[in-house]
Amino acid sequence: MRRPTTSAMKALALLLAWALPASLAAGGESVSKTTLTIKGMTCGGCAAAVKLQLKRTEGVSAYEVSWEKGEAEVTYDPAKTDPKRIAGSVAKTGYTVTVKVDKTTERSQRRAPVSEQREHPLPFGTRG
Repeated sequence: MRRPTTSAMKALALLLAWALPASLAAGGESVSKTTLTIKGMTCGGCAAAVKLQLKRTEGVSAYEVSWEKGEAEVTYDPAKTDPKRIAGSVAKTGYTVTVKVDKTTERSQRRAPVSEQREHPLPFGTRG
């Protein structure tokens, strides 16, 4: 039987290294994302302070902070925290923090749940 070549073994190792973390991450843990608007950040040091606070916040798994945009994109475990708690944690750094609501989220929150939506108000066979 032939032994696998070194390049074939390297390719297999690379494939496993790429696929394994993705499969572990998908293993039952749900994650959500939110964007925070942070007013008052003026430099990289400000962003570093926000990053440090996010690192200390329970349930936060990843984040990208931009002082130029005045925003932080945060990935979190909804079983452990929520956007309001994350914003409260970041506010401890002294900045004004709000949870950014995008238009699709805003629309879906205004729409009544399916159970509350009514059928056509007129009985069948009548015209209005």
